[in-house]
Amino acid sequence: MMQNKNKKRILNILILGLLFINACDDTESTQDKIYAIEGNVLFHFSEVNLDSTQKPVILLSLESVKIYGDGGMHMIGQLERVNNNFSLILYGIRKEMGLGDFSPAWWNSSLALGNGQYSLSISYQDNHSTFNFFVSDTSIIIQDTATSFMIPKYLTYWRYPQNSFMCTFSSDTSHFWLFEDFLDTLQKKVQLHEHHFPEYGVICYLPCCGYPGYDPPPRFFKYQTETDYYRCGEILNEYALEVLFQYPDVSIWLRDWKGREYFHY
Repeated sequence: MMQNKNKKRILNILILGLLFINACDDTESTQDKIYAIEGNVLFHFSEVNLDSTQKPVILLSLESVKIYGDGGMHMIGQLERVNNNFSLILYGIRKEMGLGDFSPAWWNSSLALGNGQYSLSISYQDNHSTFNFFVSDTSIIIQDTATSFMIPKYLTYWRYPQNSFMCTFSSDTSHFWLFEDFLDTLQKKVQLHEHHFPEYGVICYLPCCGYPGYDPPPRFFKYQTETDYYRCGEILNEYALEVLFQYPDVSIWLRDWKGREYFHY
């Protein structure tokens, strides 16, 4: 009798083990499964800081118009280059582990691009789109082309000016005069040239967190040497100790073209 019970226990353990293995296999197959891309896809060029000691790199990014409730969807594709011609073949989307919900499916790749004219062809099943784009020291411009599949997120991207930085100011009260006062202090102690981006297109510098519609617009400057930017950081620290300690709701943030930051908040 005891032998029969032991046999049943061993059999139950084996069955549970097989069920567990099958469950794991189902999970893995779900992760590896490639789903169809639904709807249109947006693409754009930008610059990102991968290393604060190096210049920014150009990034080609794609994102689906559709927002997936089961987040972490990543497009699968293969990018090839022949001279100044790029070809991207998309195969579909796959779920990535450990990412949040409610986000588009995405894909990106860094590109080594000098100044010049390029073409980008993107294919998915029966959908084919080709675009020309132009790279210069100041911008990346996509030539608008009608397509039923791929859509440029924007046509003009303004690149990081070399030796430039952004200065932003945030406050929940009417202390905007402190922004001008700090900038006056900065320009008296460091030789800077204010930079103005065109009013159209998308600029390289991401907006700072703050109070949209209330904080003043960020200001942009160019410095001459690395030492000049380090000095800007020192001046911000000095100004914080001498002035900003009286205004706990005020934040000032400096960020340069290589991603190096100084801030007071």
